[in-house]
Amino acid sequence: RAAVASTALAVAAGSQLAALAPASAAPAQAGSPSSWAAACDSGSLGLDKDTVQLAPTLPTDRRPDGTPVAYSPDARGMYTPIVMVHGWTGSDTHDAAGQGAFSHRIDLTANRLGTVTTTRSLIGQFQDLPGAAVFTFDYHPYSARWVDDEHLGPALGKVIDCLYRASGQKVIVVGHSMGGLVTRYAATHRGVAGQDRAAEISTVVTFGTPETGSVAALLAEAGLDAGAPTNDLLAVVRL
Repeated sequence: RAAVASTALAVAAGSQLAALAPASAAPAQAGSPSSWAAACDSGSLGLDKDTVQLAPTLPTDRRPDGTPVAYSPDARGMYTPIVMVHGWTGSDTHDAAGQGAFSHRIDLTANRLGTVTTTRSLIGQFQDLPGAAVFTFDYHPYSARWVDDEHLGPALGKVIDCLYRASGQKVIVVGHSMGGLVTRYAATHRGVAGQDRAAEISTVVTFGTPETGSVAALLAEAGLDAGAPTNDLLAVVRL
């Protein structure tokens, strides 16, 4: 499952970026990914403890030939923002500790007995695509809240708005688990100057996201509904 998800994401992002890189020259892009990061950080957008980061390239992320991954522009000399959104109770800030949801080495083994031979994380894989500018949106301090909380869906929406304006490019969003629901909320609400935010997004990729609801959650709800009238603990949990 991890292998399919990781490979699909890499192919999807690569295909999207390739489509944005025509052979003919294009006008120079205003600013650089680092300048977008400064304009679209948490402080500038008033996001409190949410963290917005241009993911740094790490020495542990390497190409198959052993050289480090590196940011590079596409054939137009331009970059496209890719925003990574982690899941419930997770985190995706990319640093040397490698604890972020997308910072672990991509696991291409089919079982626990296999050997991991990949040399980079999912973020590292994206960073090495020409034209990719990989940002992380980390809402960990608020991840126990629901997606309409101001620090989740609406906050991601502000990040998308800002990166769209700063880069002049439609944004690619990659969401894992609850991050996909946060992305859905952001994508279906109004963006810059009240326009449909879907016009600011070129592609949304989700994996492990309960797009049609969760069977486990429905069963748990039924159990709590049945047990709450006779069990004080279940009544509190249900509340």
